[in-house]
Formats: sequence, C-alpha cells, structure tokens
Amino acid sequence: MRKSFGLIELFLLVLFSYPLFYYAYKFGTPDLGNSDFYSYYGLYKSWDFNGVVSPFNTRLISPYLVYWLHQTGLYYDTTISFQNPLISQRVFFSAIFFNYGCTVLTAWVVTRMIWRQLQNRAYALLFGAAYLLGFGTLFYSINPLTDAFAYLLCALIFEAYFLRSWWILPLLAMAVVQREIIFAYIALIALFDGVLKKTSPKYALGAFVASILGGISYVVLRKTIFFTSKHSEQMEVSSFLDRILHPQIDVGDYIRQVLIWGDL
Repeated sequence: MRKSFGLIELFLLVLFSYPLFYYAYKFGTPDLGNSDFYSYYGLYKSWDFNGVVSPFNTRLISPYLVYWLHQTGLYYDTTISFQNPLISQRVFFSAIFFNYGCTVLTAWVVTRMIWRQLQNRAYALLFGAAYLLGFGTLFYSINPLTDAFAYLLCALIFEAYFLRSWWILPLLAMAVVQREIIFAYIALIALFDGVLKKTSPKYALGAFVASILGGISYVVLRKTIFFTSKHSEQMEVSSFLDRILHPQIDVGDYIRQVLIWGDL
C-alpha cells in the first residue's frame, strides 16, 4: 500500500478542477475585480519594471514564473471574452494557466496535510476538492494576479511548520518577495503555539524570529529598493493604525457579499 500522496491523487485533483481553468480563461476578465493585472502586465510580458509601483514591484517570484512560461510559447489559441488591443492574449493565458497550476498544487498540499492527520485518502481528497470548488478559488486564485502562488507558498509553509521542518526558513525567505502578510500568520501561530507548548519551544521560537526578520526585511526593501511614492502611505504606522481603528467598510455589505447577496 502506498504511504504518501502521489501522481494519481494529483491527477484526480486536475480532473476535479480543469473546468474551472477553462471557465476562467474563456470568460474571465481583469476588468471585474482583477484590475491589478494591468500593474503586473509589464512584468509578465517582458520583465519590464517601468511604471510598476509598490506593492506590485515586490511580488517578484510568480510574475517571473509567468514571464518564463510566456517565453516558452505555450498557448491555447481560442476566442475568449476578454478583448483588449493593448493586452496580449498569450500573456493573459500564461497568467491564468500558471495560477491554475498553483491552485491545483495548493489543493494537493492540503490533501497531504489532511492525510497525515487522518490517514484516510478519501477524506484527504474530499478536503482538497473542497478547496478547489470553494467560492473564492475561481474568483481569487484562478485569475491573472499573484494570489494563487502566494496561497501555494503559504500552504507549503504551514506544512513545513506542522512537520517541524526547517525548510520553513527558505520558504519564509521567498515570502519577502512574494507576499508579506504570510509573516503575520506564521508569527502568530508560532507565538501561541510556543506559549501553549504544543510544539518544540526551539522550533516555535525559530519560526517566530524568522517571521519577524522576514517582515523587517520586507519593510526595509519596500522603503529603499522597491520604494515608489504611490501607495507609500501603506508603510506609515499612523496610516496603518488609522485603518485598524477607523475601518472604511460597510459590515452589512461585506456580509451580504460573503453570502453571495451583493453585486457580482
């Protein structure tokens, strides 16, 4: 009996999710909720940083991989809903296809973690399928942005943490140039985990310190190498505290959108 997840489970997850990829490419459009695509487009197409402002210029790993995929010439030529004479359909395809691949791999990581806990392949695949078929996956992962790779990176970091693996350190280093919010997640988990002594104090402390150092590294890079005047207020402590203390959000509208009652 096989004792770990392999290609068969990955193939099944692809079967579950392929229609999502087809729908996202055929009918998706950046103009409805994914307009940040236009900020990444220069990176995707030619690795051109001209005009790329913070924080988009700090998301480097997945844009480079999309750029590399685009350079291979892989392309599905068909009529799609998104038509823009200034945007290459080949680049759009590369971004969608790459993020679809990241989404499937994230589901695969989820199945591995669940299998280690329950030792039941059916339950593990059920959780992986639930991730793939969740409402947010189609709209927030299989799109031309950078979130799908960030979710995959986050899943790998969680897996390394639960396995008490020091591979978490290079993965956290990658988060510096992909998605800084990951540091907050891991720092809080390690802090509470260490206090409750549910894991090795040495490992929890190491993960906590690495997360803090990663967050500091991001701030330094954002204020120096990646600095742009646009959105610079995001790095101001006073602005950050003001957003927390005075959130500009309609709670009722937010709840309605969570329940698919809001405008789509």
